Amino acid sequence: MRGINWIAVTGILVLLATAVPASGQSEGYLREYLEGRKVVILLDMPADEDGINVQAGRGRSIDRNEVQKDILRYGAALHKGDLAEITLIKKKGKHIEFQLNGGGWQGGRSAFLSYTPAPKSERHKDIEAELALLPLPENDKVPEKEKKLRLRQILEEDLEEMEHNYDAINAERLVQARENQARAQQDLELRVLAAGSRFNLRFDRNVPPEALTPEGLMAVLEKYVDFSQEAVDAAYERQRQHALEPAEKAVLLEEPEYEPAPTEKILKYLRKGLLYEDAPALLGSPSREDSYNEGRFRVRVCIFDRTALGVIEAEFVEDVLVYYSISSR
Repeated sequence: MRGINWIAVTGILVLLATAVPASGQSEGYLREYLEGRKVVILLDMPADEDGINVQAGRGRSIDRNEVQKDILRYGAALHKGDLAEITLIKKKGKHIEFQLNGGGWQGGRSAFLSYTPAPKSERHKDIEAELALLPLPENDKVPEKEKKLRLRQILEEDLEEMEHNYDAINAERLVQARENQARAQQDLELRVLAAGSRFNLRFDRNVPPEALTPEGLMAVLEKYVDFSQEAVDAAYERQRQHALEPAEKAVLLEEPEYEPAPTEKILKYLRKGLLYEDAPALLGSPSREDSYNEGRFRVRVCIFDRTALGVIEAEFVEDVLVYYSISSR
């Protein structure tokens, strides 16, 4: 019996040992390992496809001032402590996209105003046609024809009434169209906030092989994303406790009564992005407040009816103002 060739065996073991890390240094393996996993976010993230840039080769840092500007401009899709799903990991040139809950809104942010004037009635069009054929009273070249001029007067009176009714119908249509647009805008803003965000891991040169391993990528993001199961379990427990809370909490302690700020201050500071906790100091205490859950978001609708501007209806999603309207009392 021939002896074992230990040199050959050693060579095979070395090849196997080096092959395992190589298999874990690919985009495909990284995606298979991490995509679909739940993680906990450690900072607020903007509701935009540009997301947050992480300078992976420079201390794994981000520009927090830029992040804050994007949140003020687009709103926050993810907040510190939120549970999110890794939906896509993609290598692009010298950076890696790390997408969460869809990677950020990519469409328009303004709802379209759909408005079409009402069609004129056949009688309306007939009167306009008849008037075009009748003489004008001030036209000296037309012989005096009392009957035609009298007919013109009657038709003009009829036309004036028709046009008044026509304008009223179109005004009502326009109001309805704007209300539909406001509801569509509200729905759009909720969808924008639900579309997630992303991190862009940017490297000075090419993406290093170790960044395409689960361990390497998690190390780059460890200051901004908690991958641990303990954090995920705690986030699920927070969600469970939140779902058990009643939609409208009873107020056990008497809350302070706030007076509305002056009109010029309201006009200056009332805008989307206003925090729920800051609203009473600006608009006074709400006369009515309702709350409900829209998917995974908590929505509050408040009525402020003591401002000099009139009645202000404000809608907060996760305690951030996303829509308001002002109407007369």
